[in-house]
Amino acid sequence: SIAIEGQVKAHVTYEPMYRIPGSASMYFKAINHDKVANFVKNFVKKFNFTGQISFDIIDNNDNIYLIECNPRASSGLHLLYQSNLANAFQKKIFQLIVNEKPSMLSYAMYLSALPRSLKLSALKKWRKNFLQAREIIYDKTDKSFFIYQFFTLFELMLYMLVKRSGFRHISTYGINYDG
Repeated sequence: SIAIEGQVKAHVTYEPMYRIPGSASMYFKAINHDKVANFVKNFVKKFNFTGQISFDIIDNNDNIYLIECNPRASSGLHLLYQSNLANAFQKKIFQLIVNEKPSMLSYAMYLSALPRSLKLSALKKWRKNFLQAREIIYDKTDKSFFIYQFFTLFELMLYMLVKRSGFRHISTYGINYDG
């Protein structure tokens, strides 16, 4: 969400349909969730918050439970890619566009979600979701994405070997803080 002086200017709630086990999502599908939207609205109003803010929340159908608060942009921004978010911060006329098309990190979908989908006999669902989603990193004006994604994958695999660690740990290496 983006808030200015206690008022929500942009908000999206997403369901993390595919996740690195025990960690971050790689597939983001926007959903309408009134409990979450109201929580965010009340939170930023109470603290007269200005800036970007995101929450990790669990919904057990009766209540929502706050897991984590990030006072920065997070993955929900991938679903606002057609909105001019700078205008929200500048108090200009702003039209929020929440994209109905899911967003994903395709290389993570191949490396992490596909193997698990094969084990769970969920390949058909994985394929359907994969084909529906928009690649987060890809930009049709930048053809270098295709080449550089292999460098990214190579770097991840190299770190996995050097650090003797799994994909989950390495994918957040350098930005993860658990202390």
